[in-house]
Amino acid sequence: MANRDAQRYTLFTNQWADGTSSVKVFAQDYRHLWLTVSTSNTAFTGTIKVKWSRVADWWDVDFTAANTQSNLWSYVQTTRNDTWDNLAWNTGLALTTSSNEVYDLAINTDGFNFFTVELSWYSAWDVSVQVVLFDNA
Repeated sequence: MANRDAQRYTLFTNQWADGTSSVKVFAQDYRHLWLTVSTSNTAFTGTIKVKWSRVADWWDVDFTAANTQSNLWSYVQTTRNDTWDNLAWNTGLALTTSSNEVYDLAINTDGFNFFTVELSWYSAWDVSVQVVLFDNA
């Protein structure tokens, strides 16, 4: 049975350049976050990292600007669901694909309020990122 209380967000749709998603997702009310990263076509390389913050209000963090004492955010560790490998916060999901690929990642939600994703080291083609937030209820 599908979890009817799940929330779904698209963070990137066919993103084709380095950058941070403009979507800030409020995650405090959810226990599980599943991120799906998909690439299209061939010869894609890039890195997906998750940025998170404990600020109280969404306007108190700018994920597109550098993290500072007045702009509190950091990268967070994720886990690949197919291998259960932990991906270090400073490495993220390094993608080097020669075909269409789909990756599912789990995000640890310990104490953070907002998050988004960043694409870096982009080389070619497109990447899309969606997230589902849910509880086991």
